[in-house]
Parts: sequence; C-alpha cells; structure tokens
Amino acid sequence: MNRFEEELLNYIKIRFKNELKNNIIELEISTPENAKKHGYTFKGWAVAITKRKVKDNKRDIRVVIWSPDLELLSELDDYQIIFKKITELAKQIIDNPPFPQYISQGIIRTTFEGQYVEFISKDELRKLN
Repeated sequence: MNRFEEELLNYIKIRFKNELKNNIIELEISTPENAKKHGYTFKGWAVAITKRKVKDNKRDIRVVIWSPDLELLSELDDYQIIFKKITELAKQIIDNPPFPQYISQGIIRTTFEGQYVEFISKDELRKLN
C-alpha cells in the first residue's frame, strides 16, 4: 500500500467507525495476497465496503473504492478533500443504493474530470469491459 491508499483507508475507517464497530459493514482490501487467498485475479489495490443486510431478507450492498490516482493527488494542494468526497459518496451509496436489485453497486474512483471523484455503476462497468 502506498501512503495515499493508507490515508484513504484511514478516512474510510473513520467515516464508517460506528458501522464497523457494530458489524454492520465489512471492509475487504484487495491485495495480491487476498486475491490469491480468495481465488480472484488481482487488478489493483481497492477497498470493498459491504453492508450486510441479514435482517428482513434484504440483499447485501457493496461499493468498491479503487486506488486513488497518484498523479492526480500529487498535483492537488489539498487531496484530503478528495478522500472526504470519496468516503461521503460511499456512505451515500451504502445507505441509499441506486440499484437495490444488485449487491455490487459499482466503483468509486478518482478522475481528472469534474470534481475529481466519479461513481461508475455496475451496468456502466459492464459496457466498458
């Protein structure tokens, strides 16, 4: 993990402190070791935030935050604002999923466009791949 990934992970842990404490959500960090352990191909560092919905037979909800773009963050004076936007967007998606029929909602990543943070839905990701 690079320092930006570590810092973003800390922001996520702070933002979801109560949910983590009460086992409402789980964090899964994608690393080469975890990929090998769980049998998937490592495509880069990421954090999956999963809200467990065991009550009322509702589905789990998951959003993945990709590793922040190092070039983008190094160009910004206050990259912590980007981390705050990422974690707030993740919280919003977990609490009010735009696609409740799916477990995986999509990904959040940094971008050079607009407000530097974008959400790409699961359906949009399929079109890109």
